[in-house]
Amino acid sequence: MLKNLLIVLIILISYTPCESAESTTSDIYIRNFTPDEYHASSQNWAVVQDRRGIMYFGNSDGILEFDGNTWHLITLPDSSGVHCLELDEKGRIYVGGEGEIGFLAPGVEGSMDYISFRDKIPEAFQHSSDEIFSIQFTSEGIVFLADKLMYILQNDRINVIESEDYYFSAVCIDNSLNVIDGAKGLLHLKNGILEPKLESGDFRSYLMLPYINDKIIIVLPDGRIVTHDGKDDQFGLESFSALPELDLGIFMGLEIKSAALLSNNCIAFGTIKNGCFILDSSGEIKYHLKQSNGLVSDNVLALSTDDKGNIWLCSGDGISFINLDCASGFSNQSDRDVSNQDTSGISGRSEAIFTTVIRQIVSTKYDSLIFGGAYYKTVGGVQVLEQADLLLGVFPFDDNAFRISYSSTYYKDIEKIEYQTYLEGLEDDWLKWSNRTRREFTNLYWGDYTFHVRARNANGDISAEATYSFTIKTPWFEAWWFYASQIAFILTLLFISGYLSRYGKAQKLSDSLTNIVVIIIFKYTIVLMGPFLGVFSAGIGFFKVIMNVALAFVLLPSQKFIRKQLKRIVQKELQNTLRKKLKNRELGPGRHKK
Repeated sequence: MLKNLLIVLIILISYTPCESAESTTSDIYIRNFTPDEYHASSQNWAVVQDRRGIMYFGNSDGILEFDGNTWHLITLPDSSGVHCLELDEKGRIYVGGEGEIGFLAPGVEGSMDYISFRDKIPEAFQHSSDEIFSIQFTSEGIVFLADKLMYILQNDRINVIESEDYYFSAVCIDNSLNVIDGAKGLLHLKNGILEPKLESGDFRSYLMLPYINDKIIIVLPDGRIVTHDGKDDQFGLESFSALPELDLGIFMGLEIKSAALLSNNCIAFGTIKNGCFILDSSGEIKYHLKQSNGLVSDNVLALSTDDKGNIWLCSGDGISFINLDCASGFSNQSDRDVSNQDTSGISGRSEAIFTTVIRQIVSTKYDSLIFGGAYYKTVGGVQVLEQADLLLGVFPFDDNAFRISYSSTYYKDIEKIEYQTYLEGLEDDWLKWSNRTRREFTNLYWGDYTFHVRARNANGDISAEATYSFTIKTPWFEAWWFYASQIAFILTLLFISGYLSRYGKAQKLSDSLTNIVVIIIFKYTIVLMGPFLGVFSAGIGFFKVIMNVALAFVLLPSQKFIRKQLKRIVQKELQNTLRKKLKNRELGPGRHKK
């Protein structure tokens, strides 16, 4: 009895730092997102970030895409929930739903779409509704793990391994899959077959994750946290030496649902009904975050970190974002950080602390989507940050009004993010910083344009800029052939006028055609000089009229000049005709000069 009381006392003493930390969260930034904000189910099961910095969440209604400003729901074919999301080394996001497996890829217009693998699943298993709870990338293919079934995608084919009991959890170490089966214990995948780790026995765990030096962290049902050498075929468990206090059973009675490694070998655990525990590298529990001190819910269903070391928690009541920049012992900034400076001349996105992305471009004249927010090198490929040549927009002159939306991937203090933009081809320099997240352009002239946008966070750090290039086609009335036809028309009028004058026919009509040509030249001159006249007249109507009259007097001599030239041409032609007649008379009939 005394021994049991001593154990309880030790557990309570060890648990004290966790409870006392609840009141010391002032150095942690927490931002919650509720269903009212993202307009989907309250339940979120998974989280992942793509290479651009965009966040994706597995929701009971589908996949939520969040760019820092807007939320977008990507639905699955059967409208099922998404319970697992993972990013491979190429940057593609794979998806696990309820009997549904697939991936995300940008479509023709750049919107991220879900692509299903269901038709590749063997017919006998296509109607399963088991939830996919783990996706692992192995040397033998991509493994989608459900309660009873293991789907292995390799060479565009899917093989299925069925469990005699249930699959509990899985982890991949050095491209080798380790999985816990309720009937066979700890197994590893080798040549398409699950082989047991020797002497693992009746072994179960709902949570495994990779740790340093190819070790596996395993959370046991009794609350103990142990490690296993992932490369060792001999099964054996060791106490978690980095966290010795946990051997006392601090988490005994708590259902640990998820975990993630933080910077400096720190670790975060998500629990059901008890929020999130954050431990430093020495094993000390630094923070116990719950609904009472900031989280959206005490039920943490999944957690993960982004490229800045921020923690994202998925729960049954929404999503929580946690930033530890000011917390002692934690370093969240990535190796890509640069000093606070104007980065307008940066050559690569990797030099900036965060990125800006152009999320949507809409034709306001035709209310059609031009670009949905994801560049790609090939349709159905992997989303990238740079615009490829095949995405260069070429639009008719009538389609010359656009609305461009943009956002940043800096998620702390998102309400304080400012943006700076300019449209190359219309504007000469960046506009002033503003919190606007979109711009509209109407009645753009024909030509080439490039839209530039960059963001600035509350610290003054400036992101890499995002660009979108497009071309508005030259209208038909500005095409070369139309100008050529106008010149031909004027020359035709002059020819007709000269012809009439030459033969002395319809002299008044000839003069009228000449006047028309002069008027046309005058009008064209007015159009070409209009901008300059506007500048010199300072926009005052009276001055414009005076300058137009003066221009008319300058052009008036052109009418006399044209008539004079036509008269000379006519006279010359008459003289030539007269000479020919005289020569013919001198030679006489039937005699011709050789």
